[in-house]
Amino acid sequence: MTRNHKNNPIFGPALLILCAALLVACKQSPAPATQPDGEASVNAPAWYTSQAFEVPGYWLGYGDALTVEQAKALARADLAATFKTEIRASLRLDQSLDGDELIQRAQTRIDQFSSAEFEDLDVLRSEQHRGRYYIALGYDYRPLAQRLISKLKDRSLDTGSPQQIPVRSHLFEQLEQSMGRVPAVRLHHERGRYLLSAGGNTVTVRDNEIEALFPQADSNELQIALTPTQSVYAPETLFKVSIAAHRAGRLSYLQVFGNGAVVLMLANQPVSAGERFDYPDPALYDGLVTELPPGRSATAVQHLVMFCTGPRDLSRLENLSSRANDRYQSYLLGEWNRWFTGCDGQSLLQRIRP
Repeated sequence: MTRNHKNNPIFGPALLILCAALLVACKQSPAPATQPDGEASVNAPAWYTSQAFEVPGYWLGYGDALTVEQAKALARADLAATFKTEIRASLRLDQSLDGDELIQRAQTRIDQFSSAEFEDLDVLRSEQHRGRYYIALGYDYRPLAQRLISKLKDRSLDTGSPQQIPVRSHLFEQLEQSMGRVPAVRLHHERGRYLLSAGGNTVTVRDNEIEALFPQADSNELQIALTPTQSVYAPETLFKVSIAAHRAGRLSYLQVFGNGAVVLMLANQPVSAGERFDYPDPALYDGLVTELPPGRSATAVQHLVMFCTGPRDLSRLENLSSRANDRYQSYLLGEWNRWFTGCDGQSLLQRIRP
C-alpha cells in the first residue's frame, strides 16, 4: 500500500509481521491431533486408521470426535502440523538458493500456511461410525489457475456472459493458454475474499494469489516510472510517480493493492500531447510512502495509468483519502474490463518487503 506524505504522515505507520516464531515452529515435529473426549478410535474406518487416503493436489488432516465440529477442529489442527512439515521440507530443498531468494520463498510458504490454516478447506471424506464422526479435511495447494481449471473441466459454461477476470492478467493468460479459451467467470468479493465462480463452483483467491488478478498493460502512448527506481522497496520508503502522455486525452491513475483493493488516485485528468508530470503534486506533497499491511511479510502494488479519448465513469472507486475502519473498500477488480475497454494503459508493479 502507499500513502501521501508531507512531513507528518496522513495515516498511521505501517505494521510489520515478525516471522521468527513461525520459522522456529516449522522446525518442530508435528504433534498428532488429540480427541477432546479421550476415547480411542479402535473401531475407526480402515481409511481413517491407515491415513492412507490421498487426493492429488491436497494436503490432508484427520480428526475424529463425538460431534462434527469437534472432528473438523481436530482435522484442522492435524492439517496445521502437515503445513509445518511441508514448509520444513521446502526449506531443506531450497538450501542451494541465495539468501534473499530463500527467505522470500520460505516466507511465501509461511504466508500460505498462515492464511489457510483455518479457512479454504474442503471436506474430502467423512463417515459416522458407532457414534463417532471421522473426517478428512484437505487443503488444495495447487496454483490458482490449476484449481480453477479443475472446476471448469467438462462443464458447459456460458461464454456469452461478460468476462470478469481482468483481460491480460496472469490468470486470464494462463486460462487462455491451458484451455484455448477463457470461459465467463464471475469475479466478486465477499467476506474479505475474492472469489471466482463458474458452473456452480467457487474457487477462493488466496492472499498470496491476488497478484494473478492484476491487469497488465503496455501502451506506447504512455510512460510511467517510479523514483527512486528499485527492484524491491522497503516499507516507509518515500517515492514519486512520473507519468508522460504522448497524445491528448483523459488520464486516470489507479493503484491495485496486494489485497485486491482498487484505489483511484487521478480521475479523467485532461492531458495534452507530450505532457509530463509527477504524482503527487510536488508543491503539495513530498511523495508517496510504501506500506506493508498488518500480518504480511511482503506485498505488491500495481500502478496503472489508463488513457482514454473521453471521460470514464469511475465513481464507484474511492480515492486515497477515503477509508472505512482503516481499510480500503473498493474491491472491484471484477469491473476492470468495463472501465478499461477502448482505452490504452500502462502498468508497473512495485514490490514491497523489509
